Amino acid sequence: MDASSAAAVVYGATRAELVRLLSERLGVHRAPVVDGFGFTLAQAVRAVHLRVGFLVDDDDLVDDDLLGSAFRSAVHALSHQLGGDVSSWRWGTLHTAGFHHPLAVLRPDLASSLARPDAVELGGDNECIWAAGTAPPSLRSVTSPVARYVFDVADWDRSGWIVPHGVHGDPTDPHHADQLDRWASVELAPMRFSSAVVDAATAAVTDLP
Repeated sequence: MDASSAAAVVYGATRAELVRLLSERLGVHRAPVVDGFGFTLAQAVRAVHLRVGFLVDDDDLVDDDLLGSAFRSAVHALSHQLGGDVSSWRWGTLHTAGFHHPLAVLRPDLASSLARPDAVELGGDNECIWAAGTAPPSLRSVTSPVARYVFDVADWDRSGWIVPHGVHGDPTDPHHADQLDRWASVELAPMRFSSAVVDAATAAVTDLP
């Protein structure tokens, strides 16, 4: 499910359309309450979305006609959205991650100064190791790791990590979002542990009284 993959676009869009068709077949759109738990419509469709892999194995529920309809409908919509040249389609064009500062809603007067970086293209999806799940009907990524870590217990200084933005809370600081592109590409930044390595990488020191 690489961000540059055209096949991933077709799969992702077909899967989303299959969820829509399955939801209709299961009567989700007509049921204000599912299993007595008071799920909202969005939550009910989300439940189908998360279980679509299991539902596909039910031949009585998902037949070739339903799969074919989902595929044709998805490709038709993609042709209008991305153009007729399938080779130019990219999963990352539709599968993006966007970020919003939680304080911007409370303080709209500060919204411009709290603005997050522009959306970035992501690979991955719900059912692969590159976890960047979607929620119907959108193909945007709505779930993804807030941090990744790889620890080398034989040599701690060879460990790595990455976060979606950066390590500084001030949007004007150069380290506010300097990890975003590497995070989107599933790369790691080095972690420093030993005193000598930390000292060699130190850019600034703050003394607290």
